[in-house]
Amino acid sequence: MRRPGSTTVAVPPGRGRGTAGLAGSRRGRRRGARPKGLAAPALAAVGLFASPLARAHHMLDGATPGSLLEGFVSGIAHPFIGLDHFFFLLTVGMLLVDCPPRLRLDAAAALAVGILAGVIAAVSGLVVPLAGLYCVLTLIGAGAAALSMRDVRRSPLVGLVGFAALFHGFALAAAVVGCEPTPLIAYLVGLSITAGVVVLGVGILAAALATGFDGDFPRRSRCWTGVAAVAIGNLMLLTTFAGAGSAG
Repeated sequence: MRRPGSTTVAVPPGRGRGTAGLAGSRRGRRRGARPKGLAAPALAAVGLFASPLARAHHMLDGATPGSLLEGFVSGIAHPFIGLDHFFFLLTVGMLLVDCPPRLRLDAAAALAVGILAGVIAAVSGLVVPLAGLYCVLTLIGAGAAALSMRDVRRSPLVGLVGFAALFHGFALAAAVVGCEPTPLIAYLVGLSITAGVVVLGVGILAAALATGFDGDFPRRSRCWTGVAAVAIGNLMLLTTFAGAGSAG
């Protein structure tokens, strides 16, 4: 019922929500916004970190590490030098982005144990023919798993990651075959640190970039990492077969 002397004010459509509607629209814009320009600085940071390590490793001129420091630096740097090793670690890390923290830790531990077991077995005299080829195949397999965008179960993922890491350990052992126990242990410690930092750090970085910017960023990054892993793996396969053909 209208009171005498009161006036009716027409409210335009879409403005009745007031500040709540305005805040909701702002939240929607923030939720849909994409972290433009953030991927490049992240990759640049990885490059700045890896480049000095690679240069320090190559200061050995391919020689076997002869001291604790040389073994440690070589272990830290070696996974960054080989594209198959680095992108394998990177892709495994992206596979774990949407997984619970316990599963990330289990997979990272299986990865480190697999790499260390492969190195120790190779140094002890076990020979695995075509270990480098198997490394490339594991890279392609990890990339295909990342492209599938399916959530993997705990037991298969942890077991497959540890098994694939064995071949990378066999290949990485070439740098320390015949060296003394002290640099060998330092090399193993360096490898473990690099594997853990890359695999776990990728998930932390993706989650940080997703917070407040784009909730779908980790899954899209996983897809693009899978594309890169499959492409690099196939390119390395072609290069390997082309070199074998020319040599034959």
